[in-house]
Amino acid sequence: MAPQLPLGQVRHVTLQPWNSEEVFDMAYARSFLHLPWIQTLCAYGLFDDLDNESDSDDNELPLKHLVDYVLPLPVSTSLITELTIVGYLRSELPDFITACRSLRKLNVRVDYGLGIYGMPAQKELAEAVIKHKDSLEDLDLDISILNFPKPDPVLEETYSQLSRIRTLAVHIADFFKGAWSKGVEDCVKVVLDRIPKDIQVLKPRSHRFIESWVSTSNDVFLEPYLEGIIELLEEAGPQGRFSKLRVLDLSEAFVDDPIIQYSGEVSE
Repeated sequence: MAPQLPLGQVRHVTLQPWNSEEVFDMAYARSFLHLPWIQTLCAYGLFDDLDNESDSDDNELPLKHLVDYVLPLPVSTSLITELTIVGYLRSELPDFITACRSLRKLNVRVDYGLGIYGMPAQKELAEAVIKHKDSLEDLDLDISILNFPKPDPVLEETYSQLSRIRTLAVHIADFFKGAWSKGVEDCVKVVLDRIPKDIQVLKPRSHRFIESWVSTSNDVFLEPYLEGIIELLEEAGPQGRFSKLRVLDLSEAFVDDPIIQYSGEVSE
């Protein structure tokens, strides 16, 4: 009977505001998770927990009827295999991910204004991602880092547990430990064990992280990260631990230096 219901045959949904100033409460996107044949959901301009902001004078969204349409999040039953979710995301993000039974592709972008709203909890986000460790092939987490080093590096420890992952795009700091300290050598080191050994496409990002250091200081800040990338490349040959790596995309890393900025294929 389900396919005979309204939208019962829908397989792909894109939810997007008509302009960049508009946002949706995440609750509006929940309904699409229940579609019986849904495969792909791309939701943009979401605002996590917008109802808590509804008392704000700046909030013009008609939320008073929201309760009439809200459905509970499914728990590991949605048939979505490709999920793209973009917006001001925090506590409900992990639940959105675990609502899906078996994700192959997950693309998350948290808007960088989140400093005033908080960030998704790392532990809960890691637990949500790891639920798809046997199916996830493409993971793209575009989440800015407010503090580094992170006191509890939970999320970055999950990447190597993704048995089917082939494409990984995350913050460059996820592959490093330690913090820069003046006069102390080798205080920031790459952690290659965090990189899946069968990875084929790797894209480290550095949004307003390394580039902000370079703009106010000198290249000493960059050295451990450059050395880490070199160490990674040394392990990318036929006899290395990352023998399947074909593309190392640095187009969003070291962006203050046009000589370093590139995206290239790894030589056979």
